[in-house]
Amino acid sequence: MLAWAYFHNEQYEEAIPLWNKIIELNPDYLFAYQMSGDEIKARESVVEILRIKPAYSMEWVKKLTIKNDERKKRIVEAYRKAGIPE
Repeated sequence: MLAWAYFHNEQYEEAIPLWNKIIELNPDYLFAYQMSGDEIKARESVVEILRIKPAYSMEWVKKLTIKNDERKKRIVEAYRKAGIPE
């Protein structure tokens, strides 16, 4: 929850260490890297996600339940830029 709090306050650098712990359990949270500007780490995370979940795609990302439409657009675009396949 703390990582989400940092994320929603656009404190991405504070969120990343917490996301690293989460990524070990659930690698889907690569958008924190992308949104903080670390495209290299975001792309590395995509490789790991696809290794663990080969069928992972933007279709799943687009189904995320996020009430704020602008935030959802930013997150979806972060996944796309990181290299999640359509």
